[in-house]
Amino acid sequence: MSKLLAKIGRSIQQRRLINRNFTLFSNDCWGAEVYKYFNLPYNTPFVGLMVMAPCYVQFLQTLSTIWTSHWQPLWQEYVPG
Repeated sequence: MSKLLAKIGRSIQQRRLINRNFTLFSNDCWGAEVYKYFNLPYNTPFVGLMVMAPCYVQFLQTLSTIWTSHWQPLWQEYVPG
């Protein structure tokens, strides 16, 4: 019975989720669990990555600088053409 209630609750929460296009920054597997719960594709560079707490805090402190920097995918540098 509790599995059925959990499934119904998840279905309700999935329908209530308005913005389905988001990125989570998590230093452990917690972020992946959120994507699984809402049945969404992983939209994060941190899937399967464990970041130690001091490094994660430093990353979050510099996130605004990193986010506004010019990003270029690494693979573009190696595409012949």
